[in-house]
Amino acid sequence: MKENIEALKNGADNFDGWWNNLDESVERGIVLMRKCMEERNFERKNVEFISYKNIVIYLNSRSVYVDDRRVDMTTQDYNLLTFLIENPKQVYSCDQILDHVWGFEVNDDKNTLRSAISRLRKKLHSNENSQKYIISRYDYGYSFDE
Repeated sequence: MKENIEALKNGADNFDGWWNNLDESVERGIVLMRKCMEERNFERKNVEFISYKNIVIYLNSRSVYVDDRRVDMTTQDYNLLTFLIENPKQVYSCDQILDHVWGFEVNDDKNTLRSAISRLRKKLHSNENSQKYIISRYDYGYSFDE
């Protein structure tokens, strides 16, 4: 059962006979919804959640789960994560991130951003072997990547 769920989370699309229990059925539904959204390129306003690997963000409740564990987020943490995760592999300058997440000039803005990135990284990494998502782009900014 765990292998089937893990396979679904990692992109398996052979679902024949995988209706053994509720967990597998839910995972199948999530995977099918994600594929449907990707194929039809839904706008964000029609999406109730954003998912990337082991991270799920429920937009209506503003809640974040990493490895099925709820993670408490400040408003800035949540806004920073959603901004970065919506376009994985896109490199954003520090100014772009500050403008979008904070929306106004902050004192000592580079340190504010560095602190927020550090705090968010700690929240996303559940253990030493977990994936590193927020990548520093030397002397420019950050991207959300694997």
